[in-house]
Amino acid sequence: MVGRNDATDKEIGARLKEARKAAGLSQAQAAKLLQFTPEQLSNIEAGKRSVKAYELVSFSDVYEVGTEWIIGEWTEADVPQVYIDLMKKLPPPEARKLLRTIAMMGDRYQ
Repeated sequence: MVGRNDATDKEIGARLKEARKAAGLSQAQAAKLLQFTPEQLSNIEAGKRSVKAYELVSFSDVYEVGTEWIIGEWTEADVPQVYIDLMKKLPPPEARKLLRTIAMMGDRYQ
């Protein structure tokens, strides 16, 4: 498994499913972009298969979310509610871009 010891395959799979839906992709569309079969992607989202490090980067790029969020090192609890409320007003593509920028900045300043 990739990431923190307390992040399970099921938790990572659930985040990946959430990110895929937020990206507006069907499972078939995402599988094609990620070079998986739909069954492989389904198994990952169900937590039946671990995600390899290089796959994590691909998911991050395709879904436009930070790897930290995928593995559970970043949650909404880390962000003041006022910012969450503002982000919810953004169109989904803009919100994803903003989250990606924030995640990259966090990497840079840690």
